[in-house]
Amino acid sequence: MLAIEFRLKISSMYSIRVPYSYQCARTYPLPAPSTIKGLCANALWRKEGGNPVVCLENIQKETIGATARAEYPILVSSCTVAMVPKNALLRQFAFTPYIDCLIAFKDGDGEELGKRVAEALKVSPVYLGDSESLVSVMQESVNVMPKQFKRVNKGEQVTVNSTVKFTVINNGRVHTSPDRKGVVLYMQEEPIETNAVLERYLAPLEQEGDNYYPLHSFDFETAMECLIVRGQKLIGIFPENEPVSQIEKHKRGKKEKHLKTLRLTLKSDRPVEESAAKLRGFFATRFNEYALLHQHIDADKLLYKYPRIQYKILGGTALVLGIEEGAEVLKEVYDKYDEIQLGDSVYTIVERGIALKEEEFGISSEIISYEFITPWIALSQDNYQRYLESKREARRELLRKTLIGNILSASKGLDYVVLEEIKLEIGRLRLRKCEIKGTAFIGFLGEFMVNFVIPDFMGLGKSVSRGFGTVRRAGEGNSQ
Repeated sequence: MLAIEFRLKISSMYSIRVPYSYQCARTYPLPAPSTIKGLCANALWRKEGGNPVVCLENIQKETIGATARAEYPILVSSCTVAMVPKNALLRQFAFTPYIDCLIAFKDGDGEELGKRVAEALKVSPVYLGDSESLVSVMQESVNVMPKQFKRVNKGEQVTVNSTVKFTVINNGRVHTSPDRKGVVLYMQEEPIETNAVLERYLAPLEQEGDNYYPLHSFDFETAMECLIVRGQKLIGIFPENEPVSQIEKHKRGKKEKHLKTLRLTLKSDRPVEESAAKLRGFFATRFNEYALLHQHIDADKLLYKYPRIQYKILGGTALVLGIEEGAEVLKEVYDKYDEIQLGDSVYTIVERGIALKEEEFGISSEIISYEFITPWIALSQDNYQRYLESKREARRELLRKTLIGNILSASKGLDYVVLEEIKLEIGRLRLRKCEIKGTAFIGFLGEFMVNFVIPDFMGLGKSVSRGFGTVRRAGEGNSQ
């Protein structure tokens, strides 16, 4: 076995989004185990290349666990993030000058992988949480610790100073001063989990308002056999026998999966002039009991996953695409109305078209050409500025990597693990000004080629439920 300890130097505020928080996105004060594994995978990929998802999967497979602590206070602030050129996304950001991390690898292949990760951490730029939070690993802090694990039995008293799973603590009881018992955080262990499974962790922090202050350590009695690793800054503890990862339960060998889709086409008495967002609003209001139609769990909480129902206005015709369980919802409601009201306009439905299919989705042995028939929203505030400042080839490379990331994100949301390299090239693109909820964005229409099967009318990028980023195989019609 082998452990790596390293210190992150934080140059600006960071945001590590808590799963299932949206719009007002909350941040963790310390990185979750999945974040630390993702950071290491990102460093390894930047140094060695290859498929970033495979790097991430290998690290998950070959690690025992990961943990973190802060030596200095962590300040948290909420602010509105400006996009292109404005927006209303409320997010939390945190700041502390340093965060110490530790990741532990298994015997055999895990040790060799750990050594490669240690070298990558010394030379690769990395992100903490989202793609805006660039941090640096202090090269001299990378401490490789082979064979420095101590086994402890159930019922032994231990002292640690980093985040720890609650399952390791006997009866959940820790021994500190009466008013300083640590902070409970619900965090994710597996970095490639399709639907985040959050487990309880105890962090050596004391919370005052939105800010956190470090605790020196805490003592507890172990609830199971564990492994303790003692580094220069951190003392971490991990269960010796972790349950089998959900990722390892996935069946391997299949290049693609099949998605159930339902394509509902609504032809009206005249061409629809309103936006797909208003079509979404009609269904959300009329059938509010179906969360997938509007992506809200309740009045102020959004359902954070790849949209299973997507709304389009194509050539004056309303189209609604249901994917997997979204197809089942559309079956329930497709004939429950005779007209649709979009803003002040009312359209009578004169014909309904329904196409229910099982469609392939995933890596292909062939290169397939696609076109965006509605604007693809590719650029956030950060990479939009980079785009403007870049030369032609750098712009194309930025868009290429962004689109690969969009495909990986959709794959994760649809429970498909990409195990081979996505080979993608951008064709001719043209700019289109767009507006989402009163905010201006830059979108792209045009073509791309990729070794990936994407069902017609699925969306990629931002705001796909509102009709943006709609994809269709090239040569099958004109862009909207």
